Amino acid sequence: MQLHESDHYKCDQCPRIFKTLTELSVHHYKHTNRYECPKCGRQLKTCRGLKNHVAKEESVFRLHCDICGEGFNVPCELQRHLELHDNDKKYKCHLCSKRFNLKVYLQNHQRLNHKMEIYGIEQVFQCEYCSRIFSFEKSLKRHLNMVHQIGEVKRFECKICQKVVTTSYGLTVHMRLHTGEKKYDCKVCGKKFPKKQYAVRHMASKHSRTKD
Repeated sequence: MQLHESDHYKCDQCPRIFKTLTELSVHHYKHTNRYECPKCGRQLKTCRGLKNHVAKEESVFRLHCDICGEGFNVPCELQRHLELHDNDKKYKCHLCSKRFNLKVYLQNHQRLNHKMEIYGIEQVFQCEYCSRIFSFEKSLKRHLNMVHQIGEVKRFECKICQKVVTTSYGLTVHMRLHTGEKKYDCKVCGKKFPKKQYAVRHMASKHSRTKD
């Protein structure tokens, strides 16, 4: 690292110049393939760790965690961060005795798991994979089957083209494409279609202006 005469930082391996040590540090990875502080030579495991370390070197942050060195500008952010290091989970749910590091975690837990006791609202069902909430357990199970492929999913395969659908009715409708059965007809011109949506689409595009 070289300090440029305009107080900028110059890369010692190429002509590029940067305004901050952080920018130089991130750029330096392209040359060394290591997250290394160009000022003290310390190597970090991640880009974020490098940025936090260099920011501390530059005193960009006013406050720092004494445990891991992460920097903050606002005292409440540092306090919230320190609570994550606190092994004593001081926020206890009075309904089930489960404990949490942060008050907001406790509030989220109660909002999702104790609605009846706290708000008089029936229990909801939450997907553990994407956090989506459902009012009925069967809706959650259907979501798990269709979206996350978890649980028993019914599969109906077409013996002709091997297309797979999830309902027997869907397979019945699909088979009409192979058998040529056209169950739905246009009320105006009589043209027939294998699927209802095809007939509706035809009516909308061909006869939408037909009034007589």
